[in-house]
Amino acid sequence: MKDPRRERALAEIAAQAADDYPEALDGSGGERIEVFLQVLRGERAPDPVAASRRLHRRMYMPGLSAQPYWEAGRFPVAELLQRRYPLLRAEAERLLVTAGVFDTRPGEAHWGDSRIDRGHLNGAWNAWYLQRYFKRQSLAAVHTPVALRSLDECQVSREALFSVVGPGTAITLHSDELNFVTTLYLPLVSLPGATITFDRSTRELRAGTCFAADSTFLHESFNKSDQWRVILIVDVWHPDLTPLEVRFLSDIMPRADAVMRGVRPATV
Repeated sequence: MKDPRRERALAEIAAQAADDYPEALDGSGGERIEVFLQVLRGERAPDPVAASRRLHRRMYMPGLSAQPYWEAGRFPVAELLQRRYPLLRAEAERLLVTAGVFDTRPGEAHWGDSRIDRGHLNGAWNAWYLQRYFKRQSLAAVHTPVALRSLDECQVSREALFSVVGPGTAITLHSDELNFVTTLYLPLVSLPGATITFDRSTRELRAGTCFAADSTFLHESFNKSDQWRVILIVDVWHPDLTPLEVRFLSDIMPRADAVMRGVRPATV
């Protein structure tokens, strides 16, 4: 059953967006944005996709290409992150040994708690967020200034974080659902046995080697090594988006996402 307050809030966001972006709705290059607003208002559903993907039912941009992995060279920022790998790895290693960085010491939190991870986690996971829910985390400057500064050159979309996974941990099949986001992965601390699989294609997580993937595809990650694994994860905008669409999504998504998560009053 639909929540009337949420539906009203999403309709208000869509109406404001139509007022703010008339150039996107005049039939000359704004067709995808019009579909986005129709889906946001609940007037249509996302286009069907293969069983190997999941799409968000209210936040969807049509006509974007989809593939499990992308060549990292398609994203200039991937080269930047790889150049900074030694500095970023040093920051990750400091996070692992600095008291008080995590709510509890890595290895003592999030042990397969389905209330947190919807049952996808079997083991130990922690995260150090640089950006979360489209909002930059200023505290990150204390321990990870190089990583935080790097975001200014990344055109970050949704989130950026250090993902810290314990020995013997499995994060089983799941999808991040937003098809207008592409995710960059830079393994910082990783040993053989740490892998990630998108659409049944598995990659070893090699420290210092950046790659890109479409996280709407069902994916899973394992750390079968005996040490902690740390990856820098950065969400960027899909490469097919136009500058106008990026500007539109950068504006509307923080508000729409907040309403969908129920953290903001219905009137926005």
